[in-house]
Amino acid sequence: MNTEWTENLQEAQTRDVLAKPSSIVVVDDEPHLCNLIADYISEIHGTEVISFTDPIRAVDHIRNNEIDLVITDLVIGEGSGVDILDVTRSTHPDSIVILMTAFPTVKTAISVLQKGGYDYLVKPFKLDRLRSVVERGLDTLHTRRENIRLKAELGLLKVSSALLSDFRVEDTLSHVMDAATGDLDAIGVSFSFQSGSVRIDSFKEMRLTEDDADARAFLCSQTLGLDCEEVRQRIVKADNIHGQERTYVSLPLRSGDSFFGWLKVVFGRGCRDTEMRVLELLTASASAAVGRTLLNERLTGSNLDALRALANAIEARDRYTGGHTDRVTKMAEMVARELGWGEKRMLELKQGCTLHDIGKIGVPDAILNKSGPLDEYETNIMRKHPEMGVHIITGIDFLKIAVPYILFHHERYDGEGYPMRLKAQEIPIEGRILAVADTFDAIVSDRPYRRGAPHEKAIEEIRINRGLQFDPEIADLFLKLYDEHTNTFVRLYSNAQKGKQIRDLISEF
Repeated sequence: MNTEWTENLQEAQTRDVLAKPSSIVVVDDEPHLCNLIADYISEIHGTEVISFTDPIRAVDHIRNNEIDLVITDLVIGEGSGVDILDVTRSTHPDSIVILMTAFPTVKTAISVLQKGGYDYLVKPFKLDRLRSVVERGLDTLHTRRENIRLKAELGLLKVSSALLSDFRVEDTLSHVMDAATGDLDAIGVSFSFQSGSVRIDSFKEMRLTEDDADARAFLCSQTLGLDCEEVRQRIVKADNIHGQERTYVSLPLRSGDSFFGWLKVVFGRGCRDTEMRVLELLTASASAAVGRTLLNERLTGSNLDALRALANAIEARDRYTGGHTDRVTKMAEMVARELGWGEKRMLELKQGCTLHDIGKIGVPDAILNKSGPLDEYETNIMRKHPEMGVHIITGIDFLKIAVPYILFHHERYDGEGYPMRLKAQEIPIEGRILAVADTFDAIVSDRPYRRGAPHEKAIEEIRINRGLQFDPEIADLFLKLYDEHTNTFVRLYSNAQKGKQIRDLISEF
């Protein structure tokens, strides 16, 4: 959704207002008077008038057609103009209803106006007076609809902005809910999802501006008490219990053949045609946001699988580092989460950590698996793997986010690291986090020339080297996490679990 969509909506609505005649219904049981009023009103430019002497036929027409204005007698044979008023207001909440009567009382007039009647004409009246009231009523109607349109456009603009900005599906869904309750004056709105995505289906926000048990039950329901096919269709249900009018709207969220769930809205009145069109646009926006997120999740999952396969291929060359990437990723995630990183950065961290040792592809096996300490020449070759890694991913746009993890995870806080000898805050935060996790794993894991050390040894090394090798803030945070989640770290390295895939272990945490 974009600004062009909003502009197209505005143009379409403007064309509707200009091109579509105002639909007027006249109801009176006196045929001569009914026809006279209808003929006279039809002379007003841009109107289309139909008259009824039978209130039952009039009600049927009003219920099944778009109506802008109704002129009805208060007493129509055995029927009542108040019934006409009630039906009109319930099916067309923004419409104008004008009552006529030859027996006026103050009490009746007040009652009619309280029920939503626009004006009250006392028979006999001059036709000029009738025309004036009708024209004023149509002006009021157009003003109402223009206000609704402007408020709706504001809500759509917010939703559009959310989609065009740094995209978070939760932001778009919240803007849709804001538009429903704030711009369309709904008393309640919620989403119910069945998308198969943990992220989407866990979105449980509900807005309810009034304490209404029935509205709450509707907004919280999953299936609406209907069969599978029915719930995937648009549902509009109106109720009037104890004089409290409610309209329940359920709109399916879908993209093509894919069904994601529902947008559910409750109005404390009828739902206007204009509002329904806006709700459909909001539903389309929410569907687009959810569809885009699900596609991104599938693509991201495929990318991560490919990256893991690459990382596993690298680790397969070094029989001593199996599971290193997954363990380091898990520990780095714990630190980043404690720092308050958002979902987008966490995803980038996963990709970066997975690729951080990709440059080892260029390190000869003889060096990678040497059974003793490396000499100076071999050490220099090994230290080139961060730069080799960056060269390998050069030109692959979606892997650019991995550069700080690949290039800087061997830099030291005191400036004595490699490859660029950066110091303190010059080192990107990604490299500072990964340096701690990578070092912990290197100390406790077996190497060709030594056995892995106990966790306590690694913890002590990190404590001693805070402010030297490691960012002191990151080091302190890692030490705190180890103290609080020792069992998690133990399970990552447990000899008892060696027969189990490390990725299975990580998924259990």
